[in-house]
Amino acid sequence: MIAAPHVSEISPFLLVVARMTGALILVRQVLIIIENLTLTTGLEQEVAARTAELEGLGAIVNSSVNAIMGTTPEGLISSWNPGAEKLYGYTSAEVIGRHAGFLLPRDDAEG
Repeated sequence: MIAAPHVSEISPFLLVVARMTGALILVRQVLIIIENLTLTTGLEQEVAARTAELEGLGAIVNSSVNAIMGTTPEGLISSWNPGAEKLYGYTSAEVIGRHAGFLLPRDDAEG
């Protein structure tokens, strides 16, 4: 070690302070690791619960005989369930990405 030849020149008090500082830094790092593991486990459990909830909601939408579609704020169709396929006669591949306005009947007065 580089400091080894000079250890005898350092006062015992400073050696104790240096060792305590090193020990505290080590304890702090261990506590940070434990906290990160705890947070990660909690987040994984929350994600699993939310995923299960969303899968359940998705099953409800997909099994519904009612037409259900999702749109973006711009009005583009982002989801289309089997009920919508049956009611409107379009598959999800045909409508996803199109503007939902195409489903509305045309007003002959507007041309």
